Amino acid sequence: MTVPDTRRITPPEQWRAALHQHRLPAFDPSAHRRVVVVAAHPDDETLGAGGVLRVLHAAGAALTLVVATDGEAAYPGLDAAARTELAGARHAELDAARRAPGGGGRPGAPVGRAASARGGPRPPRGG
Repeated sequence: MTVPDTRRITPPEQWRAALHQHRLPAFDPSAHRRVVVVAAHPDDETLGAGGVLRVLHAAGAALTLVVATDGEAAYPGLDAAARTELAGARHAELDAARRAPGGGGRPGAPVGRAASARGGPRPPRGG
C-alpha cells in the first residue's frame, strides 16, 4: 500500500519566480583570496558547496574547512562500536575529498565533537 505524501511543498514555478526576482550578483572567484567553509557534518561541504569550492581553489583561494561534528550519529540505531567505525569512515572520506583534485590539499584539524555528544560537555576552546 502506498501512502500519499501530504506534506506541502513549494511548487517549482514559485521557486523560479523568486530566483528571477532576486538575482544574485555575478560570482567572481578571483575576488576571494581566503574562504572559510563551516559544515555541520562531513560531506555537507561537498554536497552544499563542492562546485564553488573547486572553482575557488582553481582561482587560487586559500580554503579552510571547519566540520562541527564527525557524523557518527547519522544512524541513531548503531551501537558505540559501529558509531566509532562510522566516524572513522567519515574522517577518511573527508581526507580523501580534501586530497582530490580541486580539494585544496591542505591538512585539516579535527574541530567540534562527536554528534552523539550533543548536550554533553563541550571540548576546550583553543587559541
